[in-house]
Amino acid sequence: MRWVLYVSILMTLVALTCCIISICIPYWLYTRDPQLSYQGLWQRCEPVGTQASGDNVKCELILLPPEFLDATRVMMLFGMSLYIFATICSFVYVCCRQEKSSLITAATFLMLFGGILCMVGVIVYGAMHPILLKAKGLGLHAGFALGVCSIVAGFVNTLFYCMARARGDVD
Repeated sequence: MRWVLYVSILMTLVALTCCIISICIPYWLYTRDPQLSYQGLWQRCEPVGTQASGDNVKCELILLPPEFLDATRVMMLFGMSLYIFATICSFVYVCCRQEKSSLITAATFLMLFGGILCMVGVIVYGAMHPILLKAKGLGLHAGFALGVCSIVAGFVNTLFYCMARARGDVD
């Protein structure tokens, strides 16, 4: 029974999906005063008129980000790239019948190091949050939460890969 291995591959996809969505959406910070506005890793969205609806929200790229935002971007992108390589290794192992345990070992370490890099990015961003909160009245939003979910899924996935090896699912 290789169910632990299949669960770990599913967790790889969950971690990768959460990481990609977290990086892409413009909802890491939000503020309600004076109007509802959002900021992600790449762009800032603010209402144009007096009411914020889907039609009158202006989004602009953050061209000169602060250093902590650059650090978060880099760590999240490197973590995502390691998650992508871990996904490729696990799919090659299972789908292509490449019975090489080195693929699962590589996927295990890639998920572990990808989770660590994403964790550093989220910690850097979260460490700056109290400073921003006092200055601008901002709150954390869904992008930050998805980054945390990606980290948790990556670490749980690493445990599942280790369990699969211990159970003998991986030769």
